[in-house]
Amino acid sequence: MATVDVFMLWGLALVTVVVALATLLPMLRHPHWIIRGFDFPRLQLAAVALVVLILQLALLELDRPLSWFLVAATALSLGCQLWWILPYTVLWPREVKAARRGDPDRTITILTSNVLTPNRNVGA
Repeated sequence: MATVDVFMLWGLALVTVVVALATLLPMLRHPHWIIRGFDFPRLQLAAVALVVLILQLALLELDRPLSWFLVAATALSLGCQLWWILPYTVLWPREVKAARRGDPDRTITILTSNVLTPNRNVGA
């Protein structure tokens, strides 16, 4: 095995471990911000996992068990990320049907805001 192949294998293995950890850490339900931070870049992690999976399938020697382990770990990470992402895309069926155009006299308009203000006058 050439030196370039060894570096490529270790590089793909390192990226696979990072993607797998970033996928698994949010499942811990620990409230620390470092762990909860991995709940948000799911689309980016899925894109990285897809690119890594394509690179693994194109560059690794698939007759080796380590190569298949890396491919399986990356595919599982990609599947977990897609499981979270797909319900928010047009690819998923809608749960609520769109409303028909109603009578404008029987329409409610709601304005909400989320403003944090201290309440010093708790007795009133």
